[in-house]
Amino acid sequence: MSAAGWIVSVDFGTAFSKAAAVPDGLSPSEARRQVRALALGAVAGAPSPMLAPSVVFLDRGEVALGPLAQERAASAGAKREPLQSFKLLLGAADLAAVAASRPNRLIDPDSAFVYRELIVLFLAYLLGLVDEAFDQNRPAAAAQAQLRYTRPGWYTHRTAADHAFIRDLFASARGVLGVLGGGFWRRPLSYETARLALKADPAPVFIDGGLFEATAVAVGFLPDPLPKTERLLVVDIGAGTTDIGAYVAAPGEPLQEVAAARRVLTVAGDAVDRAVMDVILAKAPLSGKPDLQAAFWRSLLSSVRTHKETLFDLGRMAIRCDGKLLVVTQREVENGPLFKGLVTDVTAAFVASLNTAIAAARQAEAPGLSLALAGGGSALPFAREMIRRAKAQGPRFALTPLPSCPEWAHDPVFHGALAPNYAKVAIALGAALAPRDILIAGGVRF
Repeated sequence: MSAAGWIVSVDFGTAFSKAAAVPDGLSPSEARRQVRALALGAVAGAPSPMLAPSVVFLDRGEVALGPLAQERAASAGAKREPLQSFKLLLGAADLAAVAASRPNRLIDPDSAFVYRELIVLFLAYLLGLVDEAFDQNRPAAAAQAQLRYTRPGWYTHRTAADHAFIRDLFASARGVLGVLGGGFWRRPLSYETARLALKADPAPVFIDGGLFEATAVAVGFLPDPLPKTERLLVVDIGAGTTDIGAYVAAPGEPLQEVAAARRVLTVAGDAVDRAVMDVILAKAPLSGKPDLQAAFWRSLLSSVRTHKETLFDLGRMAIRCDGKLLVVTQREVENGPLFKGLVTDVTAAFVASLNTAIAAARQAEAPGLSLALAGGGSALPFAREMIRRAKAQGPRFALTPLPSCPEWAHDPVFHGALAPNYAKVAIALGAALAPRDILIAGGVRF
C-alpha cells in the first residue's frame, strides 16, 4: 500500500515524542491488528526504541536536537537549560503569541531564535524520524501519509485558528527537512545553517486533524465491537501534563466527551523527577563544593528517569557521589513536599472530574463507569491507589478499573512488544485509530 493510504499520528510528548501508523480505510478491529508504534527512538539513537527525546539545546552558536541535545545539556554549565515541553508550547492558550516570543536566556543565551523557529526545527526533527521509521526502504514516502497530532489543551474560541497555525508549523517543518535532509539531527547545526533552513518555503503536508490527548487514550480502551453504550473516564499522567476526560460511546454514534469533566493540569511526572532529585541532592556530601554540586546536578538531569524507575520498581535506589554511596527510599520521596503536592493536585482533579462524570451517568440512568489510566506516570503506586479508593468509596455506583493495557494489544501479531509499553504510546496509538468524525479539523470539532 502506498503512503497515501496510511495514517500517521504524532504525540509530541513533554519528555519523549511517539508516533504510530496504520493503513487507512480498515475496519476498527482490523486497524487494531495492523496499527504499529513507530520506532522513533531507535531511529534517533535513543535507549528506548519507541520513545524519541523531545529536546533542543542551544550552545556556542549551534543547535542540537534529540539525544545529541541531551548529551550537550548534560555537559553544559549549571545555568543552562535545554528546551523541552514542546507539548506545553503547542497547547498554549494563545499559541501565536507564545510562538512569537523568545525563550529565556537559560535556554537561548544569545537570543538567537523565537519559539516558532525552535518549534519548527523540532517538528522537522520529528518528521524526519517518522520518515525513517515509517519505511526504512522509502524514507520520503511518509510525507504523503495523512498526519494526525494531539494536544493537551483545546480552547473553543481558538480551535480553528490553532489548528491552522499548527498546520502551518508542520508545513514549515517539512520545508526545513527538505533543505537539511534526513538524519540532520545526528550532528549539530550552526546557527547560520539553521537560519538558512528556516527560510525554506513551506512544503505540502496532509493534516488529517488533531485530537485531545485523553480522547486518543479513550479510543484505544473502548471495546470493539461496541455491544452497548459504554462510559469511560481517562486519566493520562504524562511527563508534563495530566489530562482527564470522560466519554460516552454508543453503538453507531460518534464518541462524545462529557465536556464539564475535562481537566488539564501542568503538574505530572516531571514533578516526580524533581522530587527524586531533591532527596538525592539533600543527601549529597557537597556542601561548600559549588563546582561538584553543579556537575552532580547535571549528571542527575540526564539519569533521573532511570533512577526513578529503579526506585519505584524496587522501593529504593543507590547512587555514588564524591565517593559516598547515597541510598534513597521510595518512602522518602513520597514524603517530600513536591511528591505530596503532585498527589494532592492530581487526586483533586480526578475526584472533581469523576464526580461530574458520575452525575452525568446517573442523569442518563447508566449503571456504571470504567476507569482507565495511561501515560508514563500511570505506573506510579499513588495512581492505582487513587483509582482503588474511588472504587471503594462508591458502592452505590459501579466503577470498573480497567487493566493497564487493553486486550487487543496482547494480540500475537505484536509479538509481545506492545503490551509492556502500551501506557507510554497509548496517545499515539489511539490518535491513529480514531474515527475521523471525532477529529479536530478546521474547527469543526474540538
